[in-house]
Amino acid sequence: MIDVELAPFVSAPQNGSGNMTFQLLAACVTAALAAAATLTFLMRLRQSWEARSWPSASAVILTSEAEKLDADGAYRAAVTYRYTVDGCDYVGTQLAFTGIMDNKTQPRAERVIAKYPPGATVPAYYCPRQPADAVLERGINPAVTRMFVFSIFIVAITWIRYLHLL
Repeated sequence: MIDVELAPFVSAPQNGSGNMTFQLLAACVTAALAAAATLTFLMRLRQSWEARSWPSASAVILTSEAEKLDADGAYRAAVTYRYTVDGCDYVGTQLAFTGIMDNKTQPRAERVIAKYPPGATVPAYYCPRQPADAVLERGINPAVTRMFVFSIFIVAITWIRYLHLL
């Protein structure tokens, strides 16, 4: 059996300048990821804010199910609905501007879809500039707000750490 030491490949260099370079690179990567997350959540907040003034159209629920996403037990409420704006029919699938936070446990997903049984008529809020963009639940989602604040916190901590490294 060949004995290979993996430490040089999986850990930071131990000398002074190499270690500093690794820490700066790690800080930059972390800051970039946190900044990207912050921008994503900021976009979701902006969309949620704008949707508060969107007009509504009557929508009919076509399908509604708790869809299993992975083996870890993540589910999402998958709802399909049809609505008409200015004589044009549209089919929507977006419940709200939550993005990746649509993932839920099965009981939570089932509670959401219970509000949208197939055949039910509900309001769909659509973008007046692009009627194909619609949601069933408008307003600012508290989960998006919490994740936005958390991502700003991560950016701030990373920036402080970066300044400390200089």
